[in-house]
Amino acid sequence: MPQPAPLKTALLEPSGILSTIWRRWFHSVGQSGYVDRGDPSAYDWTHADLTEDGTWRDLDLSSIIPETAKLVHLRVIVQDDAASSSLALRENGNSNLHNGNAVRTQAPDIVNEGEVLVKPDKNRKIEYNATNTTWTLINIVVRGWFL
Repeated sequence: MPQPAPLKTALLEPSGILSTIWRRWFHSVGQSGYVDRGDPSAYDWTHADLTEDGTWRDLDLSSIIPETAKLVHLRVIVQDDAASSSLALRENGNSNLHNGNAVRTQAPDIVNEGEVLVKPDKNRKIEYNATNTTWTLINIVVRGWFL
């Protein structure tokens, strides 16, 4: 009876299961039409650009993403003097957050970051909801999009 491959070989070597999974994932991303925005010189939005009142608001991406974008990739950085403050993002027109994303402060005065994928509407808008607090920091940058 043949001996099973050592765990490292079975998982990490080029023929291993994890390598196969990653290779297939990267191939599918490459086939999906992901467009890397490149190297933006500044954040697209900061907390000074946003209304932080616990209400869903539109965020217009039309000056950044093309009409053909199906999904937008955002980097979000938040900091607040309270724990559990959140910046939530979702498809424009949705009523719930079950299919949305949120980046939360986990502790007072600690920076937290997240990578978020959101589907824009036909007008290239999404919605955001920032907890009604005095935020220290909210930075959002579009990293890329899927066509």
